[in-house]
Amino acid sequence: MDDYVAVVIEACEGGRMSISCEDAGGWGHGYRLAGPKYGGHDWDVLVRCVLDAEAVREIRSYLAIWDEIQARMAGTP
Repeated sequence: MDDYVAVVIEACEGGRMSISCEDAGGWGHGYRLAGPKYGGHDWDVLVRCVLDAEAVREIRSYLAIWDEIQARMAGTP
């Protein structure tokens, strides 16, 4: 595993939004949240946000709602 030092969310021109783990050199990997898949484009980053502990807690609380919705739809308490 790489030595990641930051988790960032970026929005790029072309409508792409992603969340990534980065090392001190800015390298890492991520997940596309929205927009087109990477196709060799070198889109400019319009917004870049390095997540802090509070943002991570808030994001986790919203993602937990997904589990509640799925359980309710499956009829599980």
